[in-house]
Amino acid sequence: MKKGDKRGQFYLIAAIIISGILISLAYLANYSTKNVSYEAEEIAKELKIEAEYVLDYELKNDKEVLDDFSMRYSDYARDKEIYYIVVDNNPATPVKEAYMFNGNQKIILNDRLFVGPKTIEFNLDEKTYSFPKEEGKNFYFVIIYDKGGERYVYTG
Repeated sequence: MKKGDKRGQFYLIAAIIISGILISLAYLANYSTKNVSYEAEEIAKELKIEAEYVLDYELKNDKEVLDDFSMRYSDYARDKEIYYIVVDNNPATPVKEAYMFNGNQKIILNDRLFVGPKTIEFNLDEKTYSFPKEEGKNFYFVIIYDKGGERYVYTG
């Protein structure tokens, strides 16, 4: 073999290596991570579970503790806005209330709440969140969390 015959193999291998480097750089430049707030999602799951226990406790002990629970949970969630919706269909004690807590202060938002025959709607920031209306006392929430210029909304 002549010395010139191996020169083509060298250029071919060099071209493959350079192409691999360029493809890797292009992939890394276009790679994006999913910026999801797992913390807010976990808080929404916990709130759904804990609220069931609180409603059961109220029913069993005939005590109103939902406001105290909501205030403490809002404090626990720190930088997340939590809007609470409580609707009780009991004709003897009807309740239709939407609120949030700012520290220890309860802010009533009943003007944003609409209770229809089958749905409960809550209007917030020009968006409507709908929930199915069920028998008995209904407890719903909307969690809003801003992170990195993105807004995450969880409902339950």
